Order: sequence, then structure tokens, then C-alpha cells
Amino acid sequence: MSDREGLLEDIVAAALTLHASDIHFDPVDGLVEVLFRVHGSLLPAVRVMDIESRVTRAVVQRLKVLGKLALGDQRRAQDGHIRMQTFAGICDLRVAVVPTVTGERAVARLVGVGHSAVTLSELGMHGDVLAEVRQVIALRSGLILVAGRVGAGKSTTMRSLLKERSDAGESVLTIEDPVELMIPAYRQMAVDDKQGWTFAECLRAALRQDPDCLMVGEIRDEETAQIAVRAGLTGHLIVTSVHASTPEQAVMRLVEFGNRPSFVRQAVALVIWQRLVRTVCPDCRGAGCDGCRGTGSAGRFAQFRVLSGRVIDLLLADPDSPPRLETYHDTPSLALTKKE
Repeated sequence: MSDREGLLEDIVAAALTLHASDIHFDPVDGLVEVLFRVHGSLLPAVRVMDIESRVTRAVVQRLKVLGKLALGDQRRAQDGHIRMQTFAGICDLRVAVVPTVTGERAVARLVGVGHSAVTLSELGMHGDVLAEVRQVIALRSGLILVAGRVGAGKSTTMRSLLKERSDAGESVLTIEDPVELMIPAYRQMAVDDKQGWTFAECLRAALRQDPDCLMVGEIRDEETAQIAVRAGLTGHLIVTSVHASTPEQAVMRLVEFGNRPSFVRQAVALVIWQRLVRTVCPDCRGAGCDGCRGTGSAGRFAQFRVLSGRVIDLLLADPDSPPRLETYHDTPSLALTKKE
């Protein structure tokens, strides 16, 4: 039940070493259980570092202090940001705290500092898919949708798309909530709902800034979706993301947000749908071993599917009964072999 000084830093350092995406601080019986999200699976911290199975709530309190959250307020959700120096390196933490019936629960998402956007080739795109994506990203107008489930790596792919334009010396402006990774080549805007600086308001303002390429971190509501579609119709290149379980759903989400199917057909130039797939540990064949920290996984790779042109037209020809994507044999897909 340790609450020793430096425990939080040690936890974050262990997470960095494991390439964890998130740290969970779960309240249990008046104490806190610490878990790491590694390759999509939750791993108890006690299995990979010198820590007791449950620690005191002091670790969550310290997280709130560093994140500049209201320490005495335990009745509402709070979000914060921390830049932390550990023996494993510097990282940014996006902290989210919520009240539960057993106490405050906190999740910290890790964002590496000093990382830069990778190229599309480094993501693993090649051949016809890479050629098609680069052909569309070179356009001066249109809407590029990057779609997938939560945690599928959509932000990484969007940054790679923007890199294609910024490397050409063009003006790139982003709207993010929050800004996860500072990239000097881009001009980045941070959403602040509390101040009325919503995605929609940011997008309206950004369109007056004469960008060559504009990234909208996520389409969450009707207003943002409709502004983005109209911007794609009027000479702006927009890169954005939507949560979608299938490539078809990514296109149909824009219709569900109140856009006319004919507008969506004209505006959407490309859909990149992706998911992350676990790689089975070659040593234990997925059973769990010391090499894979008991996760049974050696990492994850991304699978992409790209839709454009005729396929999008067919999907929107009858929005009430879109055909299944599997019927399109000319729709390319590829596997990303670069490990996380």
C-alpha cells in the first residue's frame, strides 16, 4: 500500500518502457489498482514493476495536483495535462478523472514528447494504395475521412497525411482536442469547449486563415460535419476523422449528421478506414510468457481499407440500403507491418 515519493514517476517510466498507451488507476476497496494498456490489453502493474498490488489513493491525488485539477472536488469529471520527466524519458500525459461509487478513477494517456509525424511509407502504405492516397492528398479541395474505432491510430495516420503537404512547403492548420503532439511545421489550434471555442467555431475561424490543408481532429456533431462537408465543396482540403466500425459506416456518418447524400458524394475524396490487429507472441503462441509480459502479444499492426470515387458513389446511391463493401473487388487494402 505504498505511497512513497516518486511512485507516480516510476509508474509512468514503466509504462513508457512497455510502450503502454494508457495507465489506469482503478479504485478498489479504498485503495488503487494500477494497470497498463499494452498492445490493447490491460496488464497489472504489479507483474512488471516493483509495486504492491494496490497502492493508496495518494497516487491519484498527486496526479490531480500535477494536472492542476481541483483536489477537493471529487464529484465531477475533470481533465488535465502533465509533462513529466522520468528516468525513461519525458512524456505528456492526458489525465481524465471521474467519480465512481468506490472512489475516483483516473486514466492517463501517454503521448511521447519529441516524436514527429512519420511518412505514409513508414506507416506501411505502398503500391496502388500509396499511389491513390498521394494522388488524393495532392488535391486542392475535398474531404479526406480517416475512420476506425477508438484507439485505431487515426491521429497518427492524419499526421502522416499532413506531412505530405507540409513537406511541400504548404500551410497546414490543425484543430485538435487536445493538441497531443506539438509539430513545429503545423499551426495548431486547441479546442476549448468551456470558453465556447468548439470544433465548429474553430473550423469557421480556420477557414478564414487561408490554409492549404486543414485538419479537424474529429467530427463529433452535426454542425462540425456540415461545415466540413461544405468546406470540402468550396475549395478547401480537409482531413478529419470519424468513429466508425466499418468503411461504409464512415461515409454514412456524414449523412446521419444531416448532410445531403449528394453533398457528401461531391465532397468526400477519400476514406481511409483502419484497425489495429494484435501480433501473436512467437515464443508462447499467445499463451503468455516472460518475453511478452504475459500478454500473449508481440505488438500490433494496422490494416487499412481505402475507398474513393466509384465506391463512394455506389454507397451513397441508396443511403437507406447501401451495398456491402465486400462486393467491391477493386477496393484495395493493405497490412501495416511496422510494429508500434
